Amino acid sequence: LIAMSALLRTATIEDTPFLCEMLYEAAYPLPDLVAPPPFDEFKADGYHIRYINGWGCYGDIGFIAEASGSPVGAAWARLFPSAEHPHGGFLGSDVPLLSIAVTASNRASGIGTALLEALRAEATARGFRTMSLSVAGRNPAKLLYERVGFKDVVFDRGSWTMPLDLGN
Repeated sequence: LIAMSALLRTATIEDTPFLCEMLYEAAYPLPDLVAPPPFDEFKADGYHIRYINGWGCYGDIGFIAEASGSPVGAAWARLFPSAEHPHGGFLGSDVPLLSIAVTASNRASGIGTALLEALRAEATARGFRTMSLSVAGRNPAKLLYERVGFKDVVFDRGSWTMPLDLGN
């Protein structure tokens, strides 16, 4: 799959360090409003790291966008047991919870849309009925999610839970 000048490929366990970088970007999309902690502290935080810890488990779906041979974005989704779910975006242990980020210099290039479409296609092919995400109300990426078909359902602690009906 091609988005602008980026090639999309399936995420593998070798991509875990890049997924961690993208998770950091996704967790702190507005650094002028919420100062991110140092990256090493972030990696040691069990709350966020559960989105990538043990990548490759049953239900994990992910894609990496590459430009000129280097990763520039990632979108991935994974299932969480009810007892371990993060507060935002969780709609059930059978609904993959999505994370996405694109490097700052590659935003607004179509890469995020291509990553979301690839994730949607794979989740649909695997038989999932819904995917979900959580996004801060002020995050400009919310417009992208709406354009792709995610819907606002719950606003809590400054973030929207947004499901995407996959039609299965």
